[in-house]
Order: sequence, then C-alpha cells, then structure tokens
Amino acid sequence: MIPFILLVAAFAAFSLIVRAAQRRGVDDLAVGAVNYVVAALVCWVAVAITRPSFTLPVVGIGVLAGICYALGFVLLASTMRAKGAAITAAVMNLGVLVPILAAVVVWGERPGAVAIAGIALAVVAMPVLALDRGIDGEPLTARRLGVLLALFVANGAALAFADWFHSYDLVSARPLYVAILFTLAAVSATAYWLSRPERRLRRQELAWGAVLGVDNAAAALLTLYSLDAEMASVLFALVGALTLAAVAIFAAVVWREMPGKAGWVGMAAAVAALVLAKL
Repeated sequence: MIPFILLVAAFAAFSLIVRAAQRRGVDDLAVGAVNYVVAALVCWVAVAITRPSFTLPVVGIGVLAGICYALGFVLLASTMRAKGAAITAAVMNLGVLVPILAAVVVWGERPGAVAIAGIALAVVAMPVLALDRGIDGEPLTARRLGVLLALFVANGAALAFADWFHSYDLVSARPLYVAILFTLAAVSATAYWLSRPERRLRRQELAWGAVLGVDNAAAALLTLYSLDAEMASVLFALVGALTLAAVAIFAAVVWREMPGKAGWVGMAAAVAALVLAKL
C-alpha cells in the first residue's frame, strides 16, 4: 500500500511541479531538460551500486521509452500552458488505455463488459476535454487537438513500455532500464531546447528541474516495483484516477484554475472511465 500511495503522490507532484514552474515564468522546456539530466544521474548512481547486466530488453525498451518521455514532456508543457493542470492531467491519465489496449492486441487479454464500457467512456471524454477552452480561453483548433491526442498516446506508450519491461522480470536491471530511459530523454529534450531561438537557463530553471528530476526518477522506479503487486491495467487505472483528482482539486483550490463546464464534465467522465477500465 505504501508504494502505491507514494506512486500517486509522485505522479501528482510531477504535474503540479511543472505547472508551478510555469506560473513563476520559468522556461519550462529548460526545466524539462534539466529534469531528465538529474533523473538520469540519480539512476546511474543506482546502477553503479547495483551493477546490473546490459541486455537487449533493457536497452531496447529503455531507448523507446526515453523517446516517449522526451516527446511527452514537450506536449505536456504546451498543453498545460493552454489548458491548465487539471485538463492536462486528465488527458495524460487517459493514456492508461494504451497499455490496456496493447494487452488486448499483443497478449490476447479479453476485457470484460464493464472494462469495455470504461474504454468507450474514455473515447467520449477525450473530445469533451478538448472542447474546454482552458485557462487561455482560446478555442479548439486542429493543431491543439493533435497535441492533445499526441500527449494521450505518448504518455500511454510510456506506461505500456514500463509494463513490457516488467514482463521480463529483470528485477536487478530496473535501475539500468530507467537510467537508459532518462539518458535518452535528457539528450532528446536538451537538443529540442537548444534548437529554440528563445531559451533561458537560470538558477530558477536549474532548481525546478532538479526537484522535478528527483520526483521523476522516484515515479519511474515506483511504477516498476508497484507492478509486482498489481496488474498493469488495475494499477495504472487506479493511479490515474487518483492522480487526476488530486491535481484537479489542488489546482482549483490553491491556484483557482477552474475548468469550464466541458472540462468538469470531461474530467468526471475520465475518472469514471479509469475506474471502469480496471474492472
């Protein structure tokens, strides 16, 4: 139970830290790059202590997941600037449906009628969330819809890769897997940040990035160890629902970031979809 609670806290903290940094006017993409560098360093220290072996699943899946992490952060930052923390968290956590669908297609799992209803409800929740004008008040465009869908897929793919790696039962190699993951993410995120004409790297970006990196490393490792106690479909659905609720409540109470009617309806549908998907 304690690892599960810590995992929910780490996931919720990730979204809230990014949004808090944005609200203070820092370069969020610099924060993302520093975050992955710090997370990689933390994990490589763990690798130096445990000395696991390099194997194809560790390296291959780690590389793929790292690309998803880097892409996901860019999409997360863009969406959060426009939609706020709560709507972004809803879209991200609906990504749990990606590993659930992967289990159906790749491993032949057969969800029950209730789980299918949850998946269908998630399909409804996505466009409703997209229609919410968010904190910037701008209407939905084809580009914004594409960013939302890409964020959904990228976050879901990262969860699916974690489940795939966990299926190999390489317990001692877990620090190595996340170290490779974060190294690829750090290289990719840093390259993207450097390609931007307007960029800043001050003490604020370094500080926020370091805090986020420690949280990110903890979340990645906690995910793998939590999968020892619970199936991926159940774990990700429960964590997603609780994370969404925590982020939405915090953003509304502390920051007064209130979604519109479409946003509230979409978030309610998302929580219901996540709960149903685990049944």
